[in-house]
This record gives sequence, structure tokens and C-alpha cells, in this order.
Amino acid sequence: MKPTRRRTPQGPNQGSLKPYEAEKHLRTFCNITSLELSNVIAAISGELNIALTQSDPKLQRKALITAQEASARALSLGRNLRYFVAHTRLDVHPVDLSQIILDAVDLVETDLEARNIKLEITVESSLFVTLDPGAIQNVIINLLNNAGNAMANGGQLTLRLSHEDELITISVSDTGVGIAAEKIERIFEPYYVGDGLPRFTQREGLGLSVSKALVEAHGGEINVESSPETGTQFTIHLPFDPNAAKPSPFLEKRRFRRVSLTLPAEVQLKDGKLKTEIPSLSIGGCYLQIPQNHSHFPEVGDKIKMKIFYYDDQSIEIAEARVSSRVLSGNHTGVGLEFRTLDERAKKMLLAIVKSHSS
Repeated sequence: MKPTRRRTPQGPNQGSLKPYEAEKHLRTFCNITSLELSNVIAAISGELNIALTQSDPKLQRKALITAQEASARALSLGRNLRYFVAHTRLDVHPVDLSQIILDAVDLVETDLEARNIKLEITVESSLFVTLDPGAIQNVIINLLNNAGNAMANGGQLTLRLSHEDELITISVSDTGVGIAAEKIERIFEPYYVGDGLPRFTQREGLGLSVSKALVEAHGGEINVESSPETGTQFTIHLPFDPNAAKPSPFLEKRRFRRVSLTLPAEVQLKDGKLKTEIPSLSIGGCYLQIPQNHSHFPEVGDKIKMKIFYYDDQSIEIAEARVSSRVLSGNHTGVGLEFRTLDERAKKMLLAIVKSHSS
């Protein structure tokens, strides 16, 4: 399922941001939502009553599971309603979109893995963008939950973040039940319900309607491609201003939290050893400062050896690191490195350093 790029989205106008929907539509929307919430809460109450009055453990457990599913639905309704109605203007400012997405994954990861869903997360590191972080994180959570709900028997969920020129692309794909072609055009309608899904975990509903509104409020667009045989992929395109963005230090193919800190380092380059500093580090890579006028400035794809010094000249040996990006921008000049070969001691020390600086 290859997403089709249609146009370059235009960014939000911070001076005069429009509400997501007209006032008349908002009133209708609130009426529908209040009815939906009432129905879900009534279902919770009814199932809990069954659990309290039945003596059969199997019936009690079934009622509690249903009540739990309904509770999750109620929480989702409340969260989305808050953004659709109360949060009618964007609070935009420069943020690290990479970390926003990773934090969204952290919020739902345990639940997804408990359902035998494998996650593959690929994000471009430190991608700074001007947007509303709460709104975009809400969109990502909605899409991750929808993907999880489509895979009742487990499967593969893939999330990718990248940018090219003036366009950011976020894709969320699953190997679930898919959506019939005749229903694709309706899935962003509020409370449109698909077939074959649990009562309180519908793939379509308020979440996708809110997500579409939030993305479009940022001047972006959201598309969907699906088939019952292969699953579903949602693709978000957002505008990207390269002149306002900070450098992208390194590209991670796995999901690691990055920390900002200053550590001395020694790297073996073609013309000998260079002593420098690391301002950004993760378990999977780092950003290494290198003078722009250095005689042998590394190229993308170069493989190098390095040491990272962290305490009383104690060092972490990185047997092989690959240059994944080059940044030529004044004080930010340097290269992004992806760690390729390191022993267990190095892995444990990197993990300890990242954890200690993440708190």
C-alpha cells in the first residue's frame, strides 16, 4: 500500500486560526457525543450490575471485560470531545515531533503488546516542527488504537515518520481486517461504524473524525488505503519549513529515547583521531560535533570507530558506527551516527546513561 502524494499542505496561520467546524455543526456534534457517552455509561453500569449479582465466575468475568471495554470507549470519547470542542484553536510552537510520536507509542505500547501485536517504529530523530503537540499526539494515539482494534488475533503495526523537502509524512499501517472499498469514503464521518469489530472498540467513530479535523487545522491532510486482504494504512502529510527546523542529528531505525548532554568523545577518522563532544545520545546512536573545515569530514555511509568518555576517563567502546546524516550549520556542524557494533557492556552503559538523564 503506497500512499499517494497529492499536494503540499500549507501550515497553520498562527495569527488567525479557524475553529475546526462551524458552530451549527459543533452543536450537532455535541448532541451526538452526549448520547454516545450516555449509552456507553449505561452499558458500563449494566455490566457491573451483572458482575455484582451473578455467582457464576465465568459470567462475572465476561461482564467485567465488557465493562472494561466500554470504559476505554468512554475515555476515548471524552478525550476526543475535549479536543474537538474545547480546544478549538491550535497552541502551536516549535516541538520535537519525533519525541511526541515516541511518547504516544509509550502510552499504548503495553496494551498493544498484550494483544500479541508487534510494533515496528521508525522515526527520524529530532525533527523540530511548529505545531500543537497535544493535538498531534491525540491523532497518533487514535490511529494506533484503531490499528490495534483491527487486529483481534494479533498482527504487525508499523509507524513511520520522515520528511522530504517541505513535507512531513507519518504513516500508521496494520495487518488487520481491512476496510471494504465502499466504506472508505465514510470512515471519517462521526460515529460511522464498521463491520466485524467489538461493540465498544469500533475502528471507525469519533476518533477518526477528530483526527481529520486536527490534521487539517495544521494545514495538512490524512489519507487512507485499505483492503480486507492486506490491512490498512493511514498516511498524514504535514507542512515542513526547513528554514525554521533545527538540525536532524541522527536517523534511528529502532525506537530509542534521546537525551541532551555533553560527553567527550574520541573518533577514528581517515586522517587520524579527533577529540570532540557528543551533545545528543541514545542507545542506538549519537550526534557527534566535527569542525566544518575538518580535512576529512565524514560522508554518509562511512563506518568509524569511537570512544565515549563518561566518568574519570572511563570509556564506552563503539566498534562500528555508521554516519547516517551530515549537518553543516555553524555551531551545529557534525554528523549523526548509528551504532552498528557494540558489546554487551557498551549496551548496558549506554542504557544506564540514557536512563539517568531521562528522569
